[in-house]
Amino acid sequence: MLEVLQRLEQENKIEAATEDDDEDDDEDDDLVERFQNIDIDNADPNVIWNLLSDEQKEEFREMLKGNHWKDLVSSHLPTYVPWWTFPKQVILSDDNNGVSSNHTTIPGFPVSIPDFTDIAPQPSTRSSQHILWNLAHILGTYSYLMRHTMGELSFKEVGSEEEGIEVIDLCSTLSAHVLFSQAKTCPFRNINDLIVDLVEQINVTEQQWQQDDPLSSVIHMKRYDLKLLLLEDIKILLFDCKRALYHFWETLNGIVVDSLKKSKKRKSVLLATRKLYFYLAAGGYFLDKDKDRLDMIRLSIENEIIRVNTEKEEFQKDVDAAKESIRQPKQHNDGSDSSSNINYNNNNNKIEELS
Repeated sequence: MLEVLQRLEQENKIEAATEDDDEDDDEDDDLVERFQNIDIDNADPNVIWNLLSDEQKEEFREMLKGNHWKDLVSSHLPTYVPWWTFPKQVILSDDNNGVSSNHTTIPGFPVSIPDFTDIAPQPSTRSSQHILWNLAHILGTYSYLMRHTMGELSFKEVGSEEEGIEVIDLCSTLSAHVLFSQAKTCPFRNINDLIVDLVEQINVTEQQWQQDDPLSSVIHMKRYDLKLLLLEDIKILLFDCKRALYHFWETLNGIVVDSLKKSKKRKSVLLATRKLYFYLAAGGYFLDKDKDRLDMIRLSIENEIIRVNTEKEEFQKDVDAAKESIRQPKQHNDGSDSSSNINYNNNNNKIEELS
């Protein structure tokens, strides 16, 4: 944050090169002095905002109005590439090591996983379609948690009880209908059901979405993009679910042991951890002995990706058409004669009748 502000100061100096050099130096020194006792990474955003001068606040607002901020901020933000998007040979070469590749830690492959036939001895239980939908939902939850934490979803990375509770709170929201649910039935009948549920739960956690108009085109486009991202992630993670689910289970179990010793949340998290252990066993079983069922889920996901992309394209066309229709009245009113205005009004009346 401080680097971004300093860069803004520097750019202002270049644009106002005719100003006195000593005055510029004083402003830069003043910025550094005001922030020298602030931990930028952990400070309350309101505290940082209040330290800015009125002029700097206005400059920041103006920057956000255009596209300039994207290049400015992206040059200072760390990039995160999920481990499951790496080439398979890179992932396999790191088995059991948990090492980093391109600044991304690849979770180690579990040495052993529980036998699903022991946990679920009844064939009817193992063949339940509900297990597959819940499994896919859990992988979607893992995907979002990993992206949200920039890959630092590990009990080793959670250094305090507050951080552990923060991870648990997010997880309990995302997986409210699976890992943290008391219901005995599965709420999902198809891939669309579970992806809609995931997006809605993520929506709850994203404060900026709640502040916007829920009917705005921007929010709709965000939902489409998020759906497509989650679907692509789940499709890949299905076939490396042992690694992903073990990493997820290891994280929750570690937080329970290290960060929730006296927390009221401990009981519900313990139950969620046991459920996750069950789905770790299920994932291993499907990969090793019933892979055709994972292929069936993969095909469902691919079809859903096609459907969502089509729906997104149609929605964008509607948005573009609506924007064009808003511009047309202005063009007619600016330079048209009375007869064209009459024709336009007649067209509007026809549109209203159709709608």
